Amino acid sequence: MVSFKRKDVRPIPTCQHCSSTWSWHDTLKSQPLLFGSGLTCSYCGKSQYLTTKAQGRQVLLSLVITFSIIAFIEHSAASTLLTFISFIIGVAGLILLTPFVMEVSNKRTLL
Repeated sequence: MVSFKRKDVRPIPTCQHCSSTWSWHDTLKSQPLLFGSGLTCSYCGKSQYLTTKAQGRQVLLSLVITFSIIAFIEHSAASTLLTFISFIIGVAGLILLTPFVMEVSNKRTLL
């Protein structure tokens, strides 16, 4: 039987200090507002930072969602309410999917 699950891919971040896998909720709570700011492990309290690869994934995810919303608005005769709802859905999607593209390390890196 063939397994399509790669063993080196972690769906949610793992602390580099204590090797604890963060829950989706903990990851969502610790999301940084800026790339340079650290995340705090809820198990050991040590600071963790987004890797360059994870920062790139977040930028790509943001761009895909943003351009999808713009394309939806441009190619439809959407009302203001529908435009607002699509924006809210896009932001919610970005927030909900971000923990799955995060990867952390002990060292601060900038994109």
